[in-house]
Amino acid sequence: MRELSRQSFGCIADALKAANKLSKKLKYHQLVAIDTQEIPSKSARKNSGASYKITACLELKSDIVEAERRQAGRFILATNVLDVNQLVPSR
Repeated sequence: MRELSRQSFGCIADALKAANKLSKKLKYHQLVAIDTQEIPSKSARKNSGASYKITACLELKSDIVEAERRQAGRFILATNVLDVNQLVPSR
C-alpha cells in the first residue's frame, strides 16, 4: 500500500486500476475507502496537467483469517513409545 500511495498517475482511471490490481493480490486484506487526490503540476506550463495519487485503508478480511486459523490450529503428537506408564501426561 505504501508503494501505491507514493506513485503518481496520469489520470484517475489509471490510479483506480492500480488500486484494483493491488486489491486482487491481497489474500487476507482488502482496500477500503479508496480515494484519489489531484496533485497540481509544479511546472508553469498550462498544458502539463495534474497527476493523481491514491489513498486507501487496509481492512482485515476476518472471515478468511479465522478460517485459516481454524485450519492451521491442529497438530498430531506421535510417539513410538507404547508403554503407558512411561508416558505421563503431566510431563
